[in-house]
Amino acid sequence: MLPSETDPIWTKILNGEIQCQFSHVGTCMLLAYLKRSLVGNARQEKLNSSIHDLRTHLLKYEPLLRSDIERIFGHD
Repeated sequence: MLPSETDPIWTKILNGEIQCQFSHVGTCMLLAYLKRSLVGNARQEKLNSSIHDLRTHLLKYEPLLRSDIERIFGHD
C-alpha cells in the first residue's frame, strides 16, 4: 500500500532527496518529467499536483511495480 499524498516521502522523491529507480520505463519517464516540471516552479499547488500524478500512476500500475514499491516504500 502506498502512503497518502500528505506523506513527506513524496516531496523527498520529487525533489531528489530520495533516489528512486523503477523497472518500468514509463514510470521512470513520468518521474523525470515531474521532477523537471518542479525546477523553478516549486509552488505548493504544483508540488501537490505532481504528488497526485505520481501516486495515481503507481496505484494504476501497482501489480507491475510491486517490487519497486516495496523497495521504496517498505512492506506493509
